Amino acid sequence: MIGDDSNAVVLPRSLGMGIAYGTQLIPDPWLTVDMLKMQSIATTMPEGAPGLAELGVEEPGLIEDIAERYLLRFKKLSHFIKDDEVIQAPR
Repeated sequence: MIGDDSNAVVLPRSLGMGIAYGTQLIPDPWLTVDMLKMQSIATTMPEGAPGLAELGVEEPGLIEDIAERYLLRFKKLSHFIKDDEVIQAPR
């Protein structure tokens, strides 16, 4: 914790959803219905819950190993240099 006081306000769900619906209609909203839904549920795994391995999912790869593949599509006129090897973007 960083020691800041919480600025959370406890409201009935229906009132919070109404406020969120109204604010999501303005430009650059500070609260939307989706944000309120996400904040109202637990997003951490409970203690003792099965992990990825128990569910048959292989370990995710390191971002360093796959980032170039995804970043190249955003750098079409540029290139990356890795270990003195130039990686050209497809044209």
